[in-house]
Amino acid sequence: MNSNVTLCVGQLFQSINNTVCNLARISGLIILFVKGFVSYLNGCVHMFMLLVISIIRYGTVLPTNKTKKYFQQHSFISAVICWLIALIFALSPLFNWNKYLPEGLGFHCGLNWSDRSISSRLYLILAFSFVYFIPLILLSTVTIYIYCVIRHLHQVLRMNRQQPFNKLSRKNRLLVKKAFTATA
Repeated sequence: MNSNVTLCVGQLFQSINNTVCNLARISGLIILFVKGFVSYLNGCVHMFMLLVISIIRYGTVLPTNKTKKYFQQHSFISAVICWLIALIFALSPLFNWNKYLPEGLGFHCGLNWSDRSISSRLYLILAFSFVYFIPLILLSTVTIYIYCVIRHLHQVLRMNRQQPFNKLSRKNRLLVKKAFTATA
């Protein structure tokens, strides 16, 4: 009888130990999924915010004040739109468009790149297009345009070097100031 009680108590401790280990593993996977979600969301938000910042910089270099007024009045909305688009892309893997899986040694979690399903491929194509390629192309285009405007203004200043700076037209002086503040 004594050995039966010992076996029962041993089995009880074993089942408690297994339950605790399984709960730790499940909570560890949940923490990994949350970590993957937060990392991916953070990357998407940063990419979209860089795009908005470069568009604002583009608006400050333009000679019109319409874009400057727009972004002064709608800067909060621009940030909210960036977060919403990033949330759409980061929440999609949680709804089986793709999955967050542990990477490498299992300490980090990322997207499942090797999934061959149609929904996963579609998600990866959309994510690469709208989170990486389109913002990268727009960032590059805006930066090249700003560079060309500043280069043109430097050429105008170089050509007018014989004239004192205060003889330049007021419009050119404002453009030079805007260009230098946009690059700073």
